[in-house]
Amino acid sequence: MFKRKIIVTSIGIIVLLSLAVVIQKMLSRSHKESKVAAVVENVRYVHAVPVVYKDLNSPILSQGRVLSKNIVLLCAEASGKLMTGNIPLKKGASFSTHQKLYQIYDKEERLSLKASKSEFLTIVAKMLPDIKVDFPDIYPTFYTFFQDIKLNEDLPDLPNLDLEQTNKLKTFLSTRSFLNNYFRIKQNELRLKRFSSYAPFNGTFISVAVEVGAYVNPGQTIAKMVDNSRLEIEVPLEARYLKWIHNGKEVQIFNEQNETIGLGRITRIAPFVDEGTQSVSVFVSIDRRENPNLFYGQYVKVSYNHFKVENVMRLPRSSVFNHDHVYIVQDSLLVKRNVTIVKNEEKMVLISGLPEGTMVVNEPLVDARENSLVRIINEAKQ
Repeated sequence: MFKRKIIVTSIGIIVLLSLAVVIQKMLSRSHKESKVAAVVENVRYVHAVPVVYKDLNSPILSQGRVLSKNIVLLCAEASGKLMTGNIPLKKGASFSTHQKLYQIYDKEERLSLKASKSEFLTIVAKMLPDIKVDFPDIYPTFYTFFQDIKLNEDLPDLPNLDLEQTNKLKTFLSTRSFLNNYFRIKQNELRLKRFSSYAPFNGTFISVAVEVGAYVNPGQTIAKMVDNSRLEIEVPLEARYLKWIHNGKEVQIFNEQNETIGLGRITRIAPFVDEGTQSVSVFVSIDRRENPNLFYGQYVKVSYNHFKVENVMRLPRSSVFNHDHVYIVQDSLLVKRNVTIVKNEEKMVLISGLPEGTMVVNEPLVDARENSLVRIINEAKQ
């Protein structure tokens, strides 16, 4: 009986020990599997491409504002009541060359000028009989001059007389106050012209400072106007890009929706750097007749095309962080490296500084950590 108990007990102990060994092995296997699963879960999949350097054509994009080559302040040259010309004196009104822009009330001046011409006619009429007797050779010239004088027109040019060689004639004309009256009237004719102004080009009023009917004084600003036919774009450009920019080069012009709206040509480059922006102003000339979709004051984008950049690689701008860092894949680990940004484009950058063949990540990585385990899911060449 005693032996039987011992045997049963021994068998129970053996069973328990075997069961413990089996459970331990199962737990160990489960722990290893969970470790492997954890390692697999920590592997990050990234897009990367090998570094290959080429000579690439890269446009230079910059923004600027359309300006006019002629921006003129229209000022009064006489005093009096302001009156309208051939076009409304209003902001936005357009005009053509030689159209009257404004008129200042000048009736009194015109009447005064006519009175002076009438007096001058009397002087010349009284001179003619004496000239016919004393200077018969020049009488026909003076008689024609007398006939050409019109009250509503400018005085004709003086007869072609050699006064320096003919002292007698010079004395005769001086004693009759002929020259004095002639030049005084010519002066008044010029003064009368200041009461009106005519357009020097095809343009538009962009602002008007004085309303029609107001009293103006000499030098007072009436309006600001621009030449619509001669436009240009001032484009600030980083000084480091100047080696690719030259006078005479054609450029493309885009609106804010990146639609091509015109063509232009570089006409001048400022020989100095702006202190505030550290940029250089490049001026692009445009022909309004060939580019009807461009307007004064409009902001546009300018693309300088066909500029070759040597020995670079193009990457998305989003793959570069901290201004000049990228991630590369080295021995299945994520490693941070410095690069040289040769040129910025709108959505891409041209880089150098990495050995060719290096696998560089070409996508933005969120919460990436250096030396973390990664796996490349594409190896397509650039």
